[in-house]
Amino acid sequence: MMDVDADLRKELDAVFRSEAADLFLQIEAAVLDLESGTGGGDAVHRLFRAVHTLKGSGAMFGLIPLAELAHELENLIERVRELEIQPDRRLISLVLRVTDRLRVLAESQGKDEGDDTPLLKDMAGALAGLEKGADASGLRKVSVFFRPFTDIFKSGMDPAMVLEELRELGRLEVRIKGEDVPDLKSLNPEKCCLAFDMVLETSAKDEDIEEVFLFVSEDSDIRIRLFGSEDFECTGEKDPLTEEPVPEKINYQEDSLQAVIIQENNADEKEKSPSSPAVNGAVSSGKSAEHQQPESEDIRIAAPRLDTLMNLVGELVMQQARLKELGGMLKIPELEESLEGLDLITLNLKDCVLNLRMTPIAATFNRFRRLVRDLCQELGKEVSFEVAGGETELDKALIDGLGEPLVHLVRNALDHGIELPEERLKKGKSATGTLRLAAAAAEGRVEICIFDDGRGIDRDAVLERAIKRKLVREDEQLSPSEIDALIFHPGLSTSTAVGKVSGRGVGMDVVRRQIESLAGRITIDSQAGKGTKIVLSLPLTLAIVECLMVHVGDGLFALPITQVETCMDFMDHNLKKEGEHSWLLFRNRPLSYVFLRDFFRIRSLQNQESHVVVVRSESGFFGLVVDALAGTQQVVIKSMGAWYDRQDGIAGATVMGDGDIAFILDVQGIWRNACEETSRKNTAKTGGTSLKHAEGKG
Repeated sequence: MMDVDADLRKELDAVFRSEAADLFLQIEAAVLDLESGTGGGDAVHRLFRAVHTLKGSGAMFGLIPLAELAHELENLIERVRELEIQPDRRLISLVLRVTDRLRVLAESQGKDEGDDTPLLKDMAGALAGLEKGADASGLRKVSVFFRPFTDIFKSGMDPAMVLEELRELGRLEVRIKGEDVPDLKSLNPEKCCLAFDMVLETSAKDEDIEEVFLFVSEDSDIRIRLFGSEDFECTGEKDPLTEEPVPEKINYQEDSLQAVIIQENNADEKEKSPSSPAVNGAVSSGKSAEHQQPESEDIRIAAPRLDTLMNLVGELVMQQARLKELGGMLKIPELEESLEGLDLITLNLKDCVLNLRMTPIAATFNRFRRLVRDLCQELGKEVSFEVAGGETELDKALIDGLGEPLVHLVRNALDHGIELPEERLKKGKSATGTLRLAAAAAEGRVEICIFDDGRGIDRDAVLERAIKRKLVREDEQLSPSEIDALIFHPGLSTSTAVGKVSGRGVGMDVVRRQIESLAGRITIDSQAGKGTKIVLSLPLTLAIVECLMVHVGDGLFALPITQVETCMDFMDHNLKKEGEHSWLLFRNRPLSYVFLRDFFRIRSLQNQESHVVVVRSESGFFGLVVDALAGTQQVVIKSMGAWYDRQDGIAGATVMGDGDIAFILDVQGIWRNACEETSRKNTAKTGGTSLKHAEGKG
């Protein structure tokens, strides 16, 4: 690859990584479809195209080790495609191993110096085994005329690479046409002035020769025909380099090659009309490739640019709120009318930008196909992996944060949940278990369900471990949902031994903390012998959130509206008391509550106008006692830095329209802190009621 400055090289590397990541997803999806038989006959062709594109991109960006290994993999896939056989599990595993190695080479930009000899040896052995049943193909000669357009170097392509790839298909004779090369003084090294008249002796298929020119078809004049064939009509024009007639229409025999390399997206257009503009444009030497390229409806935008745009819209929302407040103070009709228009524009702009950040969750779900396959082989289990609701859209920031929690949940379901085939058969189940990932939008949130039809949560084992670790007292009575919630404690695991997949008791704790950091919540529904369903409930976006504003003393706090169940007056006659613990009645059930003034040590006097905001905790509801309610408002969440982010009960901050700072409450953090405080008070006492036991289950 030609030398470029550091900034440009960095940009090109980023482009390659992005394209390679998409290609690796396509490769793995096609391989797994090929193994399961769900992709139809198209799976092997999709696999071949993706590997071929990866090889070409790697070579174009100067990653020669990657291109060479991809070429060997391409040869293996081509043999599978030619023989039209269903590859076995051993071959599939080999292809996935090579894919993993290609990913390493892509991420290291070809600098990884690992030994590829074992992989090459295994592929050679697979090729030898496949070729035992292959028929020998006769050689034939093909005439190839290749004239790159003068600006081909600007697209990053090197014509010499095309010639090298042609040589891999057979014996190649090349005659260079250099009539248009200017004298040395006029020579421009950035312009290509050469053409190539070649004869290829090969047994390759027609499409194999065409694919060599896949990356240069838009920037070149390419003509391919059987050697010695004269079955074409002429336009009367002559090629300026070869002085040969320019073909207008070529009528080949049944075994001849397609005359012109045409873009795939113009193929349908060619079938409809014999005089397709795509054909004429590719054949005519006087037309630029720019006119052949159709306009794309999609634009790839870097995520940081969207983040910057979202931040600007957030600032606009805050300024608009400030102007609205000033307009209400000034009471100028013309100003109020203009502010109403600004309010509508801001709302539409915010919705538009939020939609730009929304991404279907299907890509995230499909990545787990490989993980499930590999873990099933490692654990000796048979599992049917199902995906539903992949079209559900979620903010990209949330999707990026979901990866690690979903990995832990899937691994736990396969290791702890789904039984071995023989154990399932003894229980009257099918030998093949079911693992399902599903997503659906509900009430301004997205719910992601992880379901397995395995053994369910062993609550006796969980409770026994919790007692040993002194998380609960031996005489403490817990409900099934409270026992299930114990699995989220750090270090708690029911595994008797640490394995490669799980057993250290750190996975579920990571899941809880990560989901809470995304303003989400987790619910568990498990039935012994039937399976477990874990539901993650997440907001659609974290950028701009609708909040209930509350006052505590002189402080202003915000509660995400999706976590608020209802509000009610704090009145003494609703109070119930047992020992030192008191609670409210909510839907005829006890509701524990926390005074925010005590939690944050704010000077505030309790009064008859205090309110209780009922919010959702990990396993039910509890109340937050505040001094006053201040309505709802859309807020832009801002991080407060590493030190402040560690403060209990605070999830972030926002700037109000008048410039004041409002703290966004971490409901789950307040709940856990209150439970721990109550547990500490009850540790030295017998009896008493734990805060979590007085919680309303609403």
